[in-house]
Amino acid sequence: NSSQSVMITNAGFKAVAINPSTPVTFPGSMTVSNLTISGPTNGGNLLLLNFFGTTTPLHVLNDLNIGANGNLSMLFSGLKVDGQLNVNGTFGQEGGELTFTNSATNTMQIEGGTFNLTNGVVTGKNLYLGGTTNGTAIQASGVVWVDWFVLGLKSFDFNAGGGNYTLQNGWLMVNSYEGIGFHGLGTFIQRGGTNSAPLLFVGPGNYLKNGGAVFAGELGIVVSGSSLTHAGGSTTISNLLHFDAGGPGAAFNMLGGSVSTPRIEMTSGGLFTQSNGTVNVSGELFMEVNHQSSSPNSYHLNGGNLFSAKTTISFEDSSFIQSGGTHMVTNTLWINSGTSVYQFTGGTLNAPNIALTGNISQPPQFIILGAPFYTITNQTINLTGGVIVIQDSAQQFGSLSMQIDSGINLAGSTAILRFADSHTNDWA
Repeated sequence: NSSQSVMITNAGFKAVAINPSTPVTFPGSMTVSNLTISGPTNGGNLLLLNFFGTTTPLHVLNDLNIGANGNLSMLFSGLKVDGQLNVNGTFGQEGGELTFTNSATNTMQIEGGTFNLTNGVVTGKNLYLGGTTNGTAIQASGVVWVDWFVLGLKSFDFNAGGGNYTLQNGWLMVNSYEGIGFHGLGTFIQRGGTNSAPLLFVGPGNYLKNGGAVFAGELGIVVSGSSLTHAGGSTTISNLLHFDAGGPGAAFNMLGGSVSTPRIEMTSGGLFTQSNGTVNVSGELFMEVNHQSSSPNSYHLNGGNLFSAKTTISFEDSSFIQSGGTHMVTNTLWINSGTSVYQFTGGTLNAPNIALTGNISQPPQFIILGAPFYTITNQTINLTGGVIVIQDSAQQFGSLSMQIDSGINLAGSTAILRFADSHTNDWA
């Protein structure tokens, strides 16, 4: 009854089943104080929730602990936990409904164990995987709906156990915050389904996306060495995709599919590599080092399509390297300050307005190296302390303006650079 703790911890191998007749015949036994399922070495114990439905769930008023060599198999039944749900053994759910939503501190912690969801519904406050030891979850289908979802929470040692989550199908719906890594390492693999969160941060860890859909208000890669690999499906961001790692190697690898966002902001250690797929930035793609000790940012366009209203490469050592693909800017490509560089070796670039702003002593540069002839389409170009370098290529720019000392460097064995009629421009 509700005042008793149940411990299924016998030696050897034992199984306890709650069958469809139990909630009808013994309804009072469906509520207990605490529940522990575990087994000794060379043993194991199973609690089977066996097709008794969700009208009268098994209700644990305090903590449910699935320990080592413990197994909870939940088949089209109901389970409600008011305290902590700790999974150090094996928990399998097929159908039914798991609920852990009694309070804001209510947590399902998968650490040292495995959770497998097939169909069914999971609702709760906090779902944490990993920590001092690994925690693993595989969602084959069904719905998981939680407030906080974090992989790798407890340990501050990045080499300790992490959280590993695989989304094959179904819905993962996060109301507040999703962290792929947090103190400990996190790994998220998405092959299908839908992942939705207002805040989705990667680091320390890796997000591998081969299909399905992501919907995020803000998506950030925030720890050096962390990455998101986008090989298929779609990602839709309503606010911001940003890189702020404080060190090198916060990577977004765009291999296929589509990404849509109002803004990409790279402020420290960001590396965006695109070899395929489509990236659509309705506002600005912005690269800037946000403080003196930050690492530079770089966007490598090797293939696929990049559309932006504005592209800004700002501050020292920020770079945009294009060797293929299509970069379509509807407004201005701005190379601003310090040693910022746009290097063009292949693909196509369409930017109605190009502006280089800085100082001739340490200029921002637009560098064209061996690019196919006449693959840049442009209407106006403004040099204010910037430099154009062209080597072994021929290109046609639009109307040219120079406001202060600027440069054009013709290099290699052949270099042809043409401009549209510029004699009416306001030259300083």
